[in-house]
Amino acid sequence: MPVYANAADCTDYIDGLVIDDPASFDRLIARAERDVDGLLGAYPRDATTGLKWDPTRLYAWQADALARAVAAQVEYLLALDVVGAGASAIIGRQATAVKGPDFEVTYADGGSTVARYGPKVGAELGPLRELIVRNARARA
Repeated sequence: MPVYANAADCTDYIDGLVIDDPASFDRLIARAERDVDGLLGAYPRDATTGLKWDPTRLYAWQADALARAVAAQVEYLLALDVVGAGASAIIGRQATAVKGPDFEVTYADGGSTVARYGPKVGAELGPLRELIVRNARARA
């Protein structure tokens, strides 16, 4: 069941989106939520949602930004299937580095670099940048 965004958020965000199978689309949203969750930094998982944040505990503008980021990732995953790359191009591969504003991913298997995240996701998460914990290193 979607947490950060729902089908209505996605249809509002993606022009011309038609949902033929709501259950399948909810699974796609859940996949996009996990992707976006990976960009949210070093937060523990919420026991209720299973994700890092509970949108009911955020301000409305924060929850909206999170929903838009998920919708942007859904749009990207749908575009991958349209252009023939398919989600299989990114599922189950070991990423070694993520760089740049388009989240270009370098994979351990040396295969083609398909961006793991859609190009709009970073911009949609922009309003939340103060809340995103960056990974920190312990000093000796």
